[in-house]
Amino acid sequence: MSYHMHLRALPGSRLPRAYAHLAEFLAEAWDNYEEEAEAGIAVSIEKDFELVDRFCTSEPAAPGGADGPGALPVAGGIVVEDPRDVDPPILVLGPGEVGEAARFLDGVSFDALWASGGTAVMAGFRGRDEARVRDGVVRPLHEGLRTFYTRAAAEGHTVVKCFWF
Repeated sequence: MSYHMHLRALPGSRLPRAYAHLAEFLAEAWDNYEEEAEAGIAVSIEKDFELVDRFCTSEPAAPGGADGPGALPVAGGIVVEDPRDVDPPILVLGPGEVGEAARFLDGVSFDALWASGGTAVMAGFRGRDEARVRDGVVRPLHEGLRTFYTRAAAEGHTVVKCFWF
């Protein structure tokens, strides 16, 4: 089974407000993911998003832990619940929070985060080679988020996040 966290940047003025409209927008965006990722307005994390969140919120490299700016890239945002309580919630980060996420990802080194959170990440990869996990899995995900948020912040975009199962 495959599951993804899908992030999509867009101008706040184009943001649908109701859950059904957000879900429809994101479903269409997912159908166009390849093109949108190429354009720099979409990114996704397959199955490891919880570990990336733990990595980004690991103290002392990420001050405030789960309540600090390191929580914004993965799990942060305003929660928009499915009124039918069937599908997962959608998360929305406004332009200010997108900028804060970008500053966090750009301002803390990967190595400092790994020193703080590498052990927690490795718990999810029992028996795997640490260098391969660090450099082959987590570093590219971190770099992808950093690039995505930096671009979205520079454009003044909102970021919406959903989970596909």
